Amino acid sequence: METYEIIIVAIVAVVVALVALFAVAGYSFFKGIFKRKPFSLLGEKKHETQQRLLIKEARKKAIEHLETLPVEMLDVTTFDGLTLKGRLYKTPNDNPDKRIVICVHGYTSHGRREYAAYVPFLHSQGLDVLLVDDRAHGDSEGTHTGFSVLDRIDVKYWVEKMKADYEKIYLFGISMGAATVAMVGADMPEIAGVVFDCGFTEPMEVFKATVKRHAPVIFALPVFFFGRIWCKLILGFDFKKVSALEEVKKAKCPFLFIHGTADPTVPKYMSDEMYAACGSENKVQAIFEGAEHVACYYLETERYENLLKEFFK
Repeated sequence: METYEIIIVAIVAVVVALVALFAVAGYSFFKGIFKRKPFSLLGEKKHETQQRLLIKEARKKAIEHLETLPVEMLDVTTFDGLTLKGRLYKTPNDNPDKRIVICVHGYTSHGRREYAAYVPFLHSQGLDVLLVDDRAHGDSEGTHTGFSVLDRIDVKYWVEKMKADYEKIYLFGISMGAATVAMVGADMPEIAGVVFDCGFTEPMEVFKATVKRHAPVIFALPVFFFGRIWCKLILGFDFKKVSALEEVKKAKCPFLFIHGTADPTVPKYMSDEMYAACGSENKVQAIFEGAEHVACYYLETERYENLLKEFFK
């Protein structure tokens, strides 16, 4: 074999090996992100900051109180045959305006963990509260998360279900749930308003932001590319082609954007971009100094509740 032939064979072998390596790495990335995680009532992290510990303790007490409240168990069936679960907590006060807020949690969380602390206040505002569990989260069925892409379709089933009994339907989303409800609120004219707390602009951007904290993004791009292929093959969608940032441009209903300046999970600039792009003429942005991811309510509860009080007027 000639020298140039050996070189060509070696180059081809290296290319094939790299493609195989990135394909395997892409599958690992896909599985790590989209595969259902074990259920945890309060959530477990290896390294918890003081704010995270504060939140966990507050959530524990809030869930204990939530378990004492009357609840109606509901469910909907998705387009692909999954049964999703929700918990309806009706306000003990009068609800003459027939108002409800549908609360959508974040990645690897569930309705009770994310919103138990909010329910008493929302009730005080005369709102019924529906806590939903996304596919592959909490009590809902599913082996893979929708990462807001499929969840935006699923939440519409909840909206349609609630329309029979309520005249005003609000959406409240935290983190992944915020990206979800932003897209739903922009697409469904019957939505009365959307609360967007520490949400991201689009899945690909939050993946890049996560990698950027640890290594140059350029090294992860081939992994993302193959991850997209696996996602399309297994789940049937391309997470790069769905963008809350683009969808929110169509929004007409009121929007309240909330974010913390010390959020290491979803950078604050994403909330800035969402607020700037939002097509609604009635939009407000509130920034909480020093707040980490999903920590705004727990650090400045009174300020947060005043924002909600004004919004739900």
